[in-house]
Amino acid sequence: MTFTCSFKMADDDDELGISDEDHDDLSELFQLATAFVRLSSDSFNQEQLLYLYSRFKQANDGPCNVPKPGMFDFQGKKKWEAWKSLENKSKEEAKREYISKVMMVTPDWNTKQLDRWVGVSTMSNTDTVIEDEKKTAFDWCKEGNTSHLVRYLKNTKTDVNIQDENGMTLLHWTCDRGNLEMLNALLDLEVDPNIQDNDGQSALHYAVSCEHQDIVDRLLKTRMNLKLKDMDGLTVLDIDTNSEIKQMLEKNVT
Repeated sequence: MTFTCSFKMADDDDELGISDEDHDDLSELFQLATAFVRLSSDSFNQEQLLYLYSRFKQANDGPCNVPKPGMFDFQGKKKWEAWKSLENKSKEEAKREYISKVMMVTPDWNTKQLDRWVGVSTMSNTDTVIEDEKKTAFDWCKEGNTSHLVRYLKNTKTDVNIQDENGMTLLHWTCDRGNLEMLNALLDLEVDPNIQDNDGQSALHYAVSCEHQDIVDRLLKTRMNLKLKDMDGLTVLDIDTNSEIKQMLEKNVT
């Protein structure tokens, strides 16, 4: 999966606008930044996303203590090496570096995200308000509004397997967001779970990469093809994810 300035890196909390009295602000700002990146990965290149991935893992899990991926797992090795290189960097420092990188790439990210601290996609012009009557199926999907999406699909007779300019279906977006309610609704409408986007990734690729365990579990109960390969030749079994999801996938290999 694709990982989705002359700006001085912040050396302390003051440069991030965080007071010394309340370092809980750092964790809150970090959560906002990770949510923004998850929903706006197209704003970052692969190198930047690899940098962010390593800081995210360090901030949440501490030093890398998992085995190095196999020799043919090129993507997994890059991610492992980036994380491993941080050694004993503190979780707080990793959070500060993560936030600083987001600030470098998208200086106004926090204004957008703080104003819209809800589970909606910032990939769809967060600075533009779309009137309800002008919204498409993808707009309702990205907003996480299941009832409006289902109503829209039925009223407009829109194909539930419609793809956007990146080849992503409504199911891809739903699995990227981790919206189980919407996933169940789309499956009830007989969505095809094996459609691949322009990068060759299925909805399950997205769910595994984002580590949405409940979404992965639900998809595995459908007619998922675990042998589908993306443009890098990777199946879902090749993706670097947590051990619980790995076990779930391996149990379903036929």
